[in-house]
Amino acid sequence: MNRNHLALFHCVATSGSFSRAAQKLLIGQPAISMQVAELEKKLGVRLLDRSRTGVKLTRAGAILYEFADRIVGMESAARRAIDDFKRVSVGHLSIGASTTVGAYLLPPILAAFMRQFPGIGVTVELGNTREIESKIADGLLDIGLTEGLVSEKLASIVFQHDELLVIAPAHGPLSKPAISMQTLLENDLILREVGSGTRAVFDSFLASRGLVAQPKFALSNSSAIKEFARHGLGRGVISALVCREEIAAGHLIAVKVADFSITRPLHLVRSGGVNPAAQAFERLLHPATGGRSKVAPK
Repeated sequence: MNRNHLALFHCVATSGSFSRAAQKLLIGQPAISMQVAELEKKLGVRLLDRSRTGVKLTRAGAILYEFADRIVGMESAARRAIDDFKRVSVGHLSIGASTTVGAYLLPPILAAFMRQFPGIGVTVELGNTREIESKIADGLLDIGLTEGLVSEKLASIVFQHDELLVIAPAHGPLSKPAISMQTLLENDLILREVGSGTRAVFDSFLASRGLVAQPKFALSNSSAIKEFARHGLGRGVISALVCREEIAAGHLIAVKVADFSITRPLHLVRSGGVNPAAQAFERLLHPATGGRSKVAPK
């Protein structure tokens, strides 16, 4: 089956007449009619019912149209992808990332992006979720990768999920493998600082149950939480991404807390308009979106 015949048939069916298809394609109407007729002859079925007012798909034509529509759509998508590649072969991309995402998820993603687009200059800024969102909103960064609750002013997509764990030293008085929520909140608690995504999600979880955390320590990075917990200074609430190696090595344990289960989405955020380099990065991060945000700015 000739792809050109399919494309012509698709255009005629979409336009509703041979004459309108001819005008759109800048091809003579007799040539289009002849090629569609050749397609019908090869398939052995009538694809279009012709009349003075235009054309309508037959039942066989409707079946073929679905396949032709996919082929034409894929061709257009391929052309756009190549155009995007040419546009992003040079340029610059500024990425902001919250600390957990920036340290544990961004490096392999960024390495893959730079292998595909070596001519793009990339800068990365790390901070807590509130700081990154503020700079996105102010236009100081192209895109951000955050782990907290997303401002309604920003467009976002979910690109992965993460779990929060309660960690404790592997040995000592805090190393009980299971505790109550009351025990967690009433004893030495180590949290991220206010403004971090992890803290926002944890505080929101407690608020939904009428509870409030009063941490003994509020620290500005997850590595510090791990070290404080490892030395018996309290139990920490931290991303599972951050502490897998320490738990596997036996330096820390994951404490089971009654009625405690927090799974959070990780977001790619931006303020609205996006440059070609950012679109290419978004497609790499989350191919199913095709570079389109699922949540529009409000």
